[in-house]
Amino acid sequence: MIKKRFVVSSLIIFGLTTLYVRSPLSKVNVSKRKHIKADDIKDIQVNAASANIEIVPSDTEDIVMTLIGKQHKFVQDKNCLQVGYQLTKMNINYKVGHPLLSLIDGSKYDTKIKLEIPNEKVQALQIQASSGDIHIKHIVCDEVVARTASGDQTFIKTRATKQLNAKANIVC
Repeated sequence: MIKKRFVVSSLIIFGLTTLYVRSPLSKVNVSKRKHIKADDIKDIQVNAASANIEIVPSDTEDIVMTLIGKQHKFVQDKNCLQVGYQLTKMNINYKVGHPLLSLIDGSKYDTKIKLEIPNEKVQALQIQASSGDIHIKHIVCDEVVARTASGDQTFIKTRATKQLNAKANIVC
């Protein structure tokens, strides 16, 4: 009798928690923007989990990175957007949240990384997304590589003088 109450209570609590986590009440807006001098950057690598990625030309000579969307209140401080530099290479890494929350919510995060880059200044662009779409629009560079584990890839008026490569179902 006690075990039955415990199981039923646990299921009710789990169900209510899942409803709350999936509801709009548990999400907050996020908006971060960063301007980066593109003078010495020749190679950009983006690795993102649970976010859509959009690459478009910049109106300026700077690289502009914007993170916009909605995130869970529980993980907004645990989201990790890192930008690192190694000589002429820029690495952008974005990881989201807590593994338990991903199980409850099914890894549904409504965030987008928008990267504006000056055309023909960047030589190589490498994008990896474990869960999210990749959209590359009106970009001209030597090499474009896009890999997704789960998500669509769209190339609109994108030109790579040496290599344009798109792969799907790659675990990041």
